[in-house]
Amino acid sequence: MKIVGVLGVVLLAVLTGCGGGGGNAGAEAVDRTAAAIARSVDVSLANLSAGDMSAGGISYLTSNITDRRGEVLGSGGESSLEQDALQAWVEARFEMSASGGYLGKTQENAIVCLRFEVHLRYADYTTYDEIDCPA
Repeated sequence: MKIVGVLGVVLLAVLTGCGGGGGNAGAEAVDRTAAAIARSVDVSLANLSAGDMSAGGISYLTSNITDRRGEVLGSGGESSLEQDALQAWVEARFEMSASGGYLGKTQENAIVCLRFEVHLRYADYTTYDEIDCPA
């Protein structure tokens, strides 16, 4: 009988969303999109010379962001040969909806702004962090 009781509690928790991610499904979709952008840009930057990282970073980020329905808010960069130096940055706004909530039956929306940065490194060039969206 104890196993049936435990399974019932687990099933109830899954159905009601208790103990799950608990986040907004739209925001989670933005995070998955941002991670995919960072991976794609890293692959594209792998064969660039250090002198091309700034222009290449802006170009690859901008292209990947717009391809994934993001809006570019601003960008910039500078060329530096110093290890871990910031080469490029792009700020973007994403508005996404995804199914979430009880049994995934509700649409959860999110507007999230992110700053992507490209640094001169041996790997993992691209990072991103959430920023405040402009008014």
